[in-house]
Amino acid sequence: MTLKAIPTSYLQPLQIVGIVYWGRSGTILLHSLLDSHPDVLSCNAYFWLYSSKMDEFVASDHGSCPKKLLSFVCEAFPYLFVHWPTFFPEMFRGPNRDLRFGTDRARFLACFEEYLSYFPEGTPFTHLPKGHTFHSFVLQAIHVAYAMAQGQELRSENPTIIWQTHFWQADYFRERFPNLRLLSAVRNPYKGYDAWQLRGFVDQRVPPFWFYHTVKFRQMMEFVKVPLDIASRCRAIRFEDIHNRTEDAMRAIAKWLNIRWDDCLLESTFDGEPYWGVRGGCLRMLEEGQVAPVEALVTGTRKFDESKMELKYLGLIDRLRLRTFCEDAFENWGYSAVSNRTLRMSLLRISRSVLLFLPSKLDRLSYLEDLRLELKQLTEKSVLNRARVVANSLVKFVSDKLSFRKEMIELSNKQTGWRTIEPVFTPNQVVADECENHVPTLQASKAA
Repeated sequence: MTLKAIPTSYLQPLQIVGIVYWGRSGTILLHSLLDSHPDVLSCNAYFWLYSSKMDEFVASDHGSCPKKLLSFVCEAFPYLFVHWPTFFPEMFRGPNRDLRFGTDRARFLACFEEYLSYFPEGTPFTHLPKGHTFHSFVLQAIHVAYAMAQGQELRSENPTIIWQTHFWQADYFRERFPNLRLLSAVRNPYKGYDAWQLRGFVDQRVPPFWFYHTVKFRQMMEFVKVPLDIASRCRAIRFEDIHNRTEDAMRAIAKWLNIRWDDCLLESTFDGEPYWGVRGGCLRMLEEGQVAPVEALVTGTRKFDESKMELKYLGLIDRLRLRTFCEDAFENWGYSAVSNRTLRMSLLRISRSVLLFLPSKLDRLSYLEDLRLELKQLTEKSVLNRARVVANSLVKFVSDKLSFRKEMIELSNKQTGWRTIEPVFTPNQVVADECENHVPTLQASKAA
């Protein structure tokens, strides 16, 4: 297979932009809007490098053999080549909504080897290129090889990697990706968290429900604020603005990323083909091999008024908890007024410890679902056995509540002095049409 020469601009350390979710906040949609830009290198949406396997490989006795790296990439990230059959069975590409995700393995490996050949022998083990960590070098090599395998033209003077990190842990990413920029798709905290619980309780039915409920709460809180030393490299974009003011929001993002405006930023694609997902997000999870009905698949953004959406799972205590931890986010991202902020924050902080311990609506729902499953699994369903399960479950519930309270207070203390992520675009902002940076749509260059 004959490969084209790789431009110098793709051999230098590239700008890496991680997209992070905040509740059910449209990260995959955001990723798809950036996918076809000629300056962007992008793998499919659920290629997530956040994996302990990478650290394990670094710590292993791998010597300086690039072939071991190739084998590792294939083993650790199989969804570069095949569609994830169980987690995202409802995602499709193409004008006919019938293409799945992934690139050709043999072609990818040839492109990966070609990319490594441009660097000193032993890279990335003994001669790590200047400006790279091991993790950033491998991430870049994967994205360049994937683009080459897909037939994408490598002709940008400012190539940018768009990577669905999905999760965010400050210490982990600061150490491994020192120059990483982060773009968080955010949403009204009530709606984002409520939609997350809809997925847990209805779509996926993910036991243990208590674990799902509390872990998702912590994950949201972990990315409300960021350390001061990386705050300038982090921005937030509202879910509502991605849908309702798509062009203004994408122009603001393009300006922040320092990429030229292109009409393809208004089109939802992966690998240069239209991207289709289930209407309303993951309203239901399909069984492996099952195909979503065509009428349920939609692409792109839509106009809507989220203020009219009903909260299905959050009770009063759940909302007050979110308010205590997200007060700055509510205000900085334009979800509430700033009046009486000092008084409100004082009252909320005083009551935070109590709110974390009181059983909320979500606490009760998750506890009862877990208890129901435990009772269902009993082989001997006597009254005594049932009573024992209920008693043990109550003890565990109290213990878990205390642990959750301690964990969240520790997280809050850790984030003291951190800064809420600044929005890259605000609802009252007008983004100028920079005509000199306007180029015609080059979406076709991303397709194979």
